[in-house]
Amino acid sequence: HRAMNDPDPFSFEKERQNRVAMALYPQLKSWVESSANPLYMATKLVILGNTIDFMVPKDTTDIEKSIRDKLDFPLDQKECEKLEENLRGSKRVLYFADNCGEIVFDKLFLETVKGLFDMEFIFVVKSVPAMNDATKKDAHAIGMDRLATVIENGIQGPLPGTILKRCSDTVKEWVGKADLFISKGGGNFDSLDEEKDVFPNPIVFMLLCKCHPYSKTFGMDLNRPILYNFFNS
Repeated sequence: HRAMNDPDPFSFEKERQNRVAMALYPQLKSWVESSANPLYMATKLVILGNTIDFMVPKDTTDIEKSIRDKLDFPLDQKECEKLEENLRGSKRVLYFADNCGEIVFDKLFLETVKGLFDMEFIFVVKSVPAMNDATKKDAHAIGMDRLATVIENGIQGPLPGTILKRCSDTVKEWVGKADLFISKGGGNFDSLDEEKDVFPNPIVFMLLCKCHPYSKTFGMDLNRPILYNFFNS
């Protein structure tokens, strides 16, 4: 971004991704509300939301088609049960966000979970813009602040992931206070997976199987939704 002399060179693209996903939001919400298992559907959709990236879907129709094409991909039943158990036993969840557009799916997931369980969410976004990752401004633009306490990670410099030791004292304090952690997307998985032993309570990784290393790690075909609960008990 130094070469372009713009601290947030993708701001126009990020706004577009949020706008496009918000146009799809009523459809997503109806899928959840009409589902026999709203939590399962919201979880699947929040992971499939990870499909929104620069290379893929350009408008609402493209995104809807991309999501519809993957709706039949099942989530691991044991992991779903573990997630529900983890959510049921939690009062405070620290949620590490990923991309713009995708955060609209996060919003639906938070609404669904809060409708089922009494809990508080702390939604962690980037302090410094990194590609199309969400910042505080982006999260506020879709109304995330009405569902969660939105905080910046405190990392100085554009990093498309989360390295705990580089996070602010505020984030570190929340790590000590949260009952559950949710990590969205590949960038957060790549970095937080290396620190997962640090978390005092379970961490749930939610991402799309976008590359061959993930395929190998999770024993899964490309473009499948990955749900992985980890607890170093």
